[in-house]
Amino acid sequence: MVDTYFDIETTGFSGKSDEIVFIQLGKNLGPVLQVYRVCDFGSERALLDAFFKEHPDFFRPDFTYVPIGFGIATFDLPFLFARAQEHGFLVNTDYSEVAMRPMKDIKNFAIMLNKGQFKGASLDAFSTKKTNGEEAKDAIDAKDWARLDAYVRDEYEGFKEFYNRCPYRDWETDRKS
Repeated sequence: MVDTYFDIETTGFSGKSDEIVFIQLGKNLGPVLQVYRVCDFGSERALLDAFFKEHPDFFRPDFTYVPIGFGIATFDLPFLFARAQEHGFLVNTDYSEVAMRPMKDIKNFAIMLNKGQFKGASLDAFSTKKTNGEEAKDAIDAKDWARLDAYVRDEYEGFKEFYNRCPYRDWETDRKS
């Protein structure tokens, strides 16, 4: 299985009423960030259609990659799931099946580094990421897709830097037999 960076940008926080405007994937945390942008497809439904055509196993049990990200377990994956259901892409699928899949969400490392505090445990506080979520919100509100594109690329670079410093990467050698 391939580790694949996963992130979304949305118009808000409700998977029932807000929409996805960008979906980002980075296989093996490589130099290429694949970005699906609503402005390229005309609607959220068309964006999701293109995404699921290219990644049909994204929510299926026979997946071929492990999603990695920052806050994906509590926001990105459930939000994408809700929007996919809303548009009829996931019929007869329960989110509990998705939640049981392997994934790597490193937000908890930021919380621990932040002395157990949720507030302030952001990627921009613990990585080289130069912008915060307000930059994304402002770009989305203005429909400034070039600015949002720059934001997600900065976020990806910050994520990779933080991910590569996460302590779990050394735990394999410390594991008890």
